[in-house]
Amino acid sequence: MKFYAKLAWNNLLKYRRIYLPFVLTVSFMMVVTLVMLNVYFASKELFSENIVNSVQVLFVLGSALMMIMTLIIAWYANNFTLSQQGQQIGLYSVIGFSKKEIAKMIFFENFFCFLLTLFTSSIIGLGFSRLGYLILARLLDLPLISGFGLNFQAFRIASLVLIVIFIFLFLLDLLWIWQNNPIQMVRETNAGEKEPKTRWLMLAVGLICLVVGYYLALKIKEPLGALIYFFIAVLLVVLGTYFLFIAGSIFILKMLRKHKHFYYQPRHFISLSNMLSRMKQNGAGLASITILVTMTLITIVSTITLFFGVNQIVQKENPVDLQYEVLSNYPDPISTIRKSAAKNGVKIIEDRLLEIVPSYQMNLDHDELKPLKRNDYSIKSVMNQRFYDINAMTVNNLDQINKNHTSLKPNEVMIYKSNGYSYSRIKIYGQTYHVKESLNKFLDFSSRISMNTIYLIFADKNELTKAMGKIQHKNPRSVKFTKHHLITLKGSKIQQLKIKDSLPDGVYAQFRVLAYDNTKSVLSGFLFIGILIGGAFVIATFLILYYKQLSEGYADARRYQTLERVGLSRTEIKKIINSQLLLLFYIPLAVATLHCLFALPLVQKILDLFGMSNFKIFLLVGLVVLITFAVIYVLMYKLTSNVYYRIITQRQGRRE
Repeated sequence: MKFYAKLAWNNLLKYRRIYLPFVLTVSFMMVVTLVMLNVYFASKELFSENIVNSVQVLFVLGSALMMIMTLIIAWYANNFTLSQQGQQIGLYSVIGFSKKEIAKMIFFENFFCFLLTLFTSSIIGLGFSRLGYLILARLLDLPLISGFGLNFQAFRIASLVLIVIFIFLFLLDLLWIWQNNPIQMVRETNAGEKEPKTRWLMLAVGLICLVVGYYLALKIKEPLGALIYFFIAVLLVVLGTYFLFIAGSIFILKMLRKHKHFYYQPRHFISLSNMLSRMKQNGAGLASITILVTMTLITIVSTITLFFGVNQIVQKENPVDLQYEVLSNYPDPISTIRKSAAKNGVKIIEDRLLEIVPSYQMNLDHDELKPLKRNDYSIKSVMNQRFYDINAMTVNNLDQINKNHTSLKPNEVMIYKSNGYSYSRIKIYGQTYHVKESLNKFLDFSSRISMNTIYLIFADKNELTKAMGKIQHKNPRSVKFTKHHLITLKGSKIQQLKIKDSLPDGVYAQFRVLAYDNTKSVLSGFLFIGILIGGAFVIATFLILYYKQLSEGYADARRYQTLERVGLSRTEIKKIINSQLLLLFYIPLAVATLHCLFALPLVQKILDLFGMSNFKIFLLVGLVVLITFAVIYVLMYKLTSNVYYRIITQRQGRRE
């Protein structure tokens, strides 16, 4: 066994240019997972009791996503290392190594990589966990926790995940060894790809997927529909991107080859020939880079926008300092609130009272309210906004709140619907009401009303109870009202929260100062996860770019040696290489930017569900993030292109 272990270690040293990025990348992905797990296990100390469950779910999902990403990236990197070692493994077979002996060597290679990854991720993970906590503590204004980042359970889970990943990789290696014979292994590395055929079906399917995905992103007008359509649109765009990069790139290159004035120039001729010969592999790699760049941009932009919009979100959800609801036949705690406010030095500026009949779900079919059926709860109905929560109040109550004077006849109503009501009448169980006015704004708390809510304003309580009695299938006298208090306060946060402590059991009150802390905590968690996942996407992008340059460098070195033999100078070769690399590097960034532009309306609708509707902040954050990432992407290009140049020049130097 010592022999195979030593042989494996020598292979790691010999191919360190391949294995070192693999170990560092998997280590970094596990570091991100470790940080999330540490936050999860310390969440009860970091977050308030009423939001801790939501935050735990957030970090569990984030950790699961990172584990899946780590497996995918490790799989990608492992396939590359096998393809580069194919010739050497084949030579081992030719000189007498059996497949079992090669498997032993591969086992030790994986075992050493596992130990290096485990050690690196544990040491760096400890430091990054402490750093992550300092960032999170700064966002949440928390005291320092000395033991944060030392949770044994987090390290145990991360280690188990790493063991599962390397077992999976070893099984894949065994399958690869058993499926290939020695001669194929020797030839595989040196063999170039044949010129691919134009795949017309894949090209057509890819174009259709991309167009439909873009159409869905632009079509959706309702935030709830955007949330449901988002996953469909993402899947279509991902499929379309892969198909178009694989089939579409071949089609475009062949079209360019037909233009003689463009093609028969040394730079274009050689670049196009190189790309066309390997475009099947290139296309999948470029598509992966494009998707990762798109995911990075959207993740970071969305989470930063939400964090900076915390004030707007809280204002929409809590337009006044204190609001609560009680049924009309229950004791109203307003007198208790006034006494507590006076006792604690809080001044009540305004107290507005709404008497509303609680919501009842109905199907809105054009201009008629109908009872809900089972299929009205389908996903299609939700996306098409077919069923609504129907609420009702009197015009006198509305006028008291808005300080207006409006008159309605018994057969007239006013209606508020978030996206407008376009009909001149509304039918309720055979009774037709004339719509005197469709309100664009309903009170000053209408911004927090659900997208699936309708408010009907009737002439008086008699008309209201008759209509709502039909809707709720009750006697009009059994229709219950809810008192909704909107109270504006003047006092410190501590003083206002003392009022909360004085409220009787069973009264649910919303305080803006408390909502701000809770909302900021949740959005800080979003931002923290967004930065971690965004960083992981950047590292994954860098790894794919790096391995792409390695594979192409080894494949192109022999071609450029031949070109130099037939008289092409090194200066001309360098220009050709630079032209090819620039084209391959910046196409993914350009396509990813296009994806993001089409995704902007869809993402903005989803942000609306959180109460963030300031499109200017969203665009500004998006622009800053795009420019920043473009700079990072250029740095990646510089670093990875140097690897490509080094391989080419070293191979040419050896020939000389």
